[in-house]
Amino acid sequence: MNSINRITKSTILSKSKLTSKTVIIVFLSSLLIHFDALSQNNENLEQDRKMIFEAIDRYNTAWKTRNAELAVQDYSSYIHWVNSVGDLMRTRKDLKKYLTFIFGLDIVMKNERIPQVKEITFQSEKIAVVHSLHLESGAKNYHLRVFYKEGKEWKIINHITSREHPKNE
Repeated sequence: MNSINRITKSTILSKSKLTSKTVIIVFLSSLLIHFDALSQNNENLEQDRKMIFEAIDRYNTAWKTRNAELAVQDYSSYIHWVNSVGDLMRTRKDLKKYLTFIFGLDIVMKNERIPQVKEITFQSEKIAVVHSLHLESGAKNYHLRVFYKEGKEWKIINHITSREHPKNE
């Protein structure tokens, strides 16, 4: 009986050592996979960030060149676009028509706009929120854009602007 106990204990110990080794190998492998996934996500994140910056650059270029087609290029078909005076556009087509009108108004277009992207926050792999600021003749115009990844492209689905007004002291 004593030898049976030794065999059983020896077998159990060797199995638990094998199990411990297996657990360690699996743990280390999962860490490597995790870090590889993080590295891949960082590469994707940087590529996504670059695509979003390019979309904003195109929009800003469109304002400088009065090009409504370029301005709406990165918008989804159905959108929620509201400017600081409350004009609401629900489709890319309507926005293009509106911007064509706005770009024809010299009084609106005479001021230089200095855009500054403040922050891009990725809410998920498919949603990014962008906060930016445009300085225009001393006034501050804030932009909040929501981008949605449609396939491999980032499209603007929501764009709201507001204008900072001087406060009476």
